[in-house]
Amino acid sequence: MSSCQKLKTLDLAENRLTGSIPTEIFKLSNLTSLYLGQNLLGGSVPSEVGNLKELEYFDVSGNHLSENLTSSIGDCSSLRFLILARNNLSGQIPGSFGKLTSMEILDLSSNKFSRKILLDLENLQYLRKLNLSFNYLEGEVPIGKIFPNLSSFSLQGNNELYSSNQEIARTFGVSPCKTKRTIRKNMLKILASAAGATLVAASCARRCGIRVMLDSATKAKYCHIASAMDYLPNDCNPPIVHSDLKPENILLDEDLTAHVGDFGLARFISENLSQGKSSTIGLKGSIGYIAPRGKASRSGDVYRFGILLLEIFIAKKPTDAMFKEGLNLNEFASAMTLNGQALNHIIDPRLFKNINDGSPMQSLSITSSSNSSNRTNHSYSMEKYEECLGAVIRVGLACAAQNARDRLSIT
Repeated sequence: MSSCQKLKTLDLAENRLTGSIPTEIFKLSNLTSLYLGQNLLGGSVPSEVGNLKELEYFDVSGNHLSENLTSSIGDCSSLRFLILARNNLSGQIPGSFGKLTSMEILDLSSNKFSRKILLDLENLQYLRKLNLSFNYLEGEVPIGKIFPNLSSFSLQGNNELYSSNQEIARTFGVSPCKTKRTIRKNMLKILASAAGATLVAASCARRCGIRVMLDSATKAKYCHIASAMDYLPNDCNPPIVHSDLKPENILLDEDLTAHVGDFGLARFISENLSQGKSSTIGLKGSIGYIAPRGKASRSGDVYRFGILLLEIFIAKKPTDAMFKEGLNLNEFASAMTLNGQALNHIIDPRLFKNINDGSPMQSLSITSSSNSSNRTNHSYSMEKYEECLGAVIRVGLACAAQNARDRLSIT
């Protein structure tokens, strides 16, 4: 293909091409249009792309491209349309984009780009359409020469973007300030650090239920649910409460990432909405997960999340036969903790089996040798492990407090 030096347009879009993008393509120095979108291409965008000085249209959307985007793309001085949407590209948007002064349409949506929006984009005076939605961009939206000249733009789905200007925040659909978002983000970090290292999950098929993982001994990250409980009431417009968070409504994908499902009892939060106008007013949730007073609220979802955490780590359902005559799961955990019971009397014993067996928790494993160094390391690992488990229980209890005023806040 590299011998076709007079070729100007190459359209291989909407096929089932696999593998990486062949570097030979970038030896076609007269190429002005390259369409590779909607294939199964992987790997990175080759640095040789910078050789195409005449390239005006470059579309590789809808593939499986990953890694950081090469800065050499800034050498494509004639580039007018760049479509990289729906890939897995990561890292910062290259500063070399500032050299693409002929750019008219730039679509980087649905990737994993992070850090701040580059001020270098101010140099793109002919830019008409900009789509940076659904990435991991953060920081304040720059108020300058980037956006005023655009006829179309999108920043939605970047939950760490904010603007101190209320009007700008409404226009771009980002958070109106940094403080509230930072507080919530730090809270989620606490939850993740407490639960992420010790959570029990199942090696189950795509989109299986979390009830399965409660009966297994495979680790997985599960704190994505905390992110969902933050996103629904704080980032949706209007705000939403789920109202029925329980194991059966948590789904796992192929890499055991947790997702909240079943929004049958979800409610919009509105000060002007009359309770009598809701068709779900009589449906308050599932037995054992209903907060005292049973109202659909942010606090109610926090309560359900707390019960869910306790259920996972204590391995007892809130509807267990032992919970009767006013005793419930959170009161049981609280009473046991206050009475000075050791964690191994409360926590699912399978969690301690993992560390004692040395598998699968390799970071905490010990060898069969009985020397004092190994015993010391094991003792230290067990201490840290119990400290982490204790933090999870405290978070669960703080979320599942009987009085709504005593619960952790997600606002």
